[in-house]
Parts: sequence; structure tokens; C-alpha cells
Amino acid sequence: MINKLRIGEDEPDAYYVGADQVRRMQQGTTRVYDDVPDGMADISNLTYVNGLTVGSQETTPQTVWFRADGMKMFVTGNGGASDRLRVWDLSTAFDLTTAVFNSGQSNFNLEPQEQNPTNVFFSPDGTKLFMFGITADRIFQYTLSTPWDMTTCSYSGNSFYVGGQMTLPLGMYPKPDGTGLFAVGFDAIGVCEYVFGTPWDITTLSFTGNTFPVPQETILQGISFTDGGQRMFIVGSNTDTIYQYTLFEPYDLSTAGYDQVSFLLTAQTTLPQDIYITPDATELFTIDSKSNSTSRIIKYTL
Repeated sequence: MINKLRIGEDEPDAYYVGADQVRRMQQGTTRVYDDVPDGMADISNLTYVNGLTVGSQETTPQTVWFRADGMKMFVTGNGGASDRLRVWDLSTAFDLTTAVFNSGQSNFNLEPQEQNPTNVFFSPDGTKLFMFGITADRIFQYTLSTPWDMTTCSYSGNSFYVGGQMTLPLGMYPKPDGTGLFAVGFDAIGVCEYVFGTPWDITTLSFTGNTFPVPQETILQGISFTDGGQRMFIVGSNTDTIYQYTLFEPYDLSTAGYDQVSFLLTAQTTLPQDIYITPDATELFTIDSKSNSTSRIIKYTL
């Protein structure tokens, strides 16, 4: 049975989910969406697998990013000597037990642009790197002349200011096609959406004005999407929890709603940073950032 909901002519949009349909009601009209796909990523099924201690290389890790094939992992932190991008090679995709630190690839210094980097991501071809942090409040773009080879990385000279939306930017997620990105932080107006005029070109980035409030959490540390943009996940360090949302139109924040589904991380960490979900949405990673040698990357299955 579909639970019925009435909405007046002057009331805002409302959504509701029945047994097999999603409906949107807007100013007295009803639009029926396609059935909610079965098998969407769901953190109510999240199961802890293991962790990889990275504190010897990075005592204050802030972000984790993988090459899409799961054979390279990138970690950065903030403060002093931590302002470098660290690299691990994995012999089995996304298997932390096979990760080996690559010291030769781990010397790229982010400090000339940002003294406190908090998040990074790469373009799918490994030729562009993006980073932002809490000192400059900017997203910086870098170029790798050899894909995924950090010894060939250099600053492009281009950046984009996000301080108008948040004072402490902490997490980013790019749309896979490079046409946009979403950012979160502390003292932010919620999830903020940006669009690239030219994919992966920071000089064409602009704020769309679209936002999504997140009353469940005040310190938004990371954000990720799955299922073609129909599921959104946010991790926060005030509640130490991952929250789950459904978007009835892919990547459209105006159609997002909280699923009343969350996962408390305190059994593994009380200082979660960032969130990364594998392309097939079967594995999830976050960070236990303890500011000492025991800091680690944590893996779960969905």
C-alpha cells in the first residue's frame, strides 16, 4: 500500500515512499517516479572488515581516495610535515592487507597552496588532482604529466574560492563525468553543489546556489554518492556517524531526503574523517584520525 499524503496549493514539495513507488507532490500535483531500484547501497548492512595503520606516514590523516581499480590509495593530512600526499600500492583491489607504502611517490608537498589540506580527489584518467583545505578555503587544481605518477605532479596555478559557502571546507565528491562536485564542511550551509563549465577544469567552476541542509550533523567531514547519484552518504565528527539519503533525481539536491538510516562509528573511531565508497558500492572506507602513530584507514562492507 502507498501511504497517501495531501499537500495544499501553497505548501512546499513533499516526497513519500510506499512499498513500490516514490511520489513527489508539488502544489497539488502528483508525479510518480520510477520504482526505487532494488539493491541500492544501504549502510544499515555495514560490517567492519579491518583497518590499516598509517600513522607512521601520516599522523593526522584527513582524506582517503582510491584509483578506481583499487590498486592505489592516496592519503593526506594537515599540519607541518603532514602537508604531503601519501601513496600506497595494493596488490589486491581495495584490500588493505595488501597495501604497501610507496615512499618514492609520497613526497609531493601541498603546503605552498594549503597549509591544512582536508580533501583530495583525482580525475578518472589520473591526470588531474584537486585539493582543498581550511586555511585558504580554496579548491586547487594540479596536473600530472604521467597519469597517477605523483613525481610528475605540478600546481596548475588555478583555484576556486569556496569560503562564501563554508568557513572550514572538509569534504568533496566529484560527479564521475567531471561536470560537477559537491562539498561539505564545518559552519557550512549544508551540502553545496558546484558545476564545471568544462569537465575537470577548475577555471570554469561555479557555485550553483543549490544546497541541502543536514540537521543531523554540524561538522560534515565527508560526502559520497552511489547508485548513479541516487544515494548520498555524509559522515560527521560531532556525532561520529554516517547518514544515508536518497535522491529521487540523480545528483539533484532538491529531491534529496533523509532515509532515517545511520551507522554509528564509535566501535572503530571517535574521530572519523572523510568517506570513500568503491565504484561498485560494495565497500566503504573512512579514517580514524587520532593525531598519532595509531591513526588508520578503516574498511567496511555494505
